[in-house]
Amino acid sequence: MNTQRTGWSWQTTHVSVVGASHLRNTVECQDHSRGESDDAGAWASLTVADGHGSEAHFRSRRGAGFAVDAMTEVFATFRSYLDELSISPEVANANTRWSEAPRLLVANWRARVLKDLIADPPRVSDSGDREPRMKRFFDHIAARQGPAERDRALQQFREFESYADTVRSSGSDDPLASGPGSADWDAERLGGWQLRAYGSTVLGVLIGPSAIHWLQLGDGAMMRILGGQPGYLCPPPSDAIANVTPSLCDDNAAYRISVGTEPLLPGHVPSAVILTTDGVPNSFEDPEGFFKFCVDIADRAVGAADLSADLARWLPEISKRGSGDDMSVSMAWATERVVPPGPADDLTPLDASEAALEREPRAAGAGITASARTNADDDRERDPTW
Repeated sequence: MNTQRTGWSWQTTHVSVVGASHLRNTVECQDHSRGESDDAGAWASLTVADGHGSEAHFRSRRGAGFAVDAMTEVFATFRSYLDELSISPEVANANTRWSEAPRLLVANWRARVLKDLIADPPRVSDSGDREPRMKRFFDHIAARQGPAERDRALQQFREFESYADTVRSSGSDDPLASGPGSADWDAERLGGWQLRAYGSTVLGVLIGPSAIHWLQLGDGAMMRILGGQPGYLCPPPSDAIANVTPSLCDDNAAYRISVGTEPLLPGHVPSAVILTTDGVPNSFEDPEGFFKFCVDIADRAVGAADLSADLARWLPEISKRGSGDDMSVSMAWATERVVPPGPADDLTPLDASEAALEREPRAAGAGITASARTNADDDRERDPTW
């Protein structure tokens, strides 16, 4: 008897390009992205992150890179958990564990940021030999709040340099235990700029043999193509309106992240899943234009020799004609494959009634003040103070 059955093999690609407005202003790309699949194509992961880029977020390019790395580690932790379950794990157990992803992501991201700050603190030497974007940061403070406040900020940065040098020389196993946000952090002496400097959004999707697990913090688009029709895997967040978006640098970022699981039922497997940073949909006059773009690249993925090269050509032109913002696309597309005999699912398939419930977004928390973006170059700025 033939025990073989048909499954899905996922292929991925990802591209990030600098936006037209950033090219004009000699600003490096603030986006990062990643798309990966395992050798069998049974699993795929997608991530895009959009560093805020405004004056207060002078290391947001690094922050976006750390967001992608942190999301990748969350995916690996979740997969390890599934591997430890029995052959037919309870859906509720897996979904409960996935609901912990926001807390793990934020903790991982902050640890990476703080380690980077200790290893490479921003230098504010009197000679002016400092990071290029820091001059813009201090000029911004002087313009908004006056020279005295700028001088106070400079002193806080010098104090933080000394603090970082002390932590490094101490050889502590846990030098970040009393970092920014902890109860004993001396914000008056060292400032509260550290996490904000790295601010970024992040969108992530983990596709398994029988379910899609998604995570959303901030603007951008999470799309699926099902039966040739585009639709949101998860709609844009309600608190990302106009020039407002949540951020990993928010004090309670974990409570602003939405997570969810969508089962892959027979006849309900997307042909493609596409994540983009907000510069892509913002370049189209209406959602229909962006939806058509998603359908077009999903169709092209099936026969394209090198879709990433095509996207690397198209996206700069879209930015030039549209938003002017940096652009990232991370996508996965499915082709049929033969599955060997034996279990291949990460979850027991849900019936139709359970599936309808699982497609509803589930927030890890709710409602604090969002991070505002400046209109210039679509960069984010959390508030008028530094």
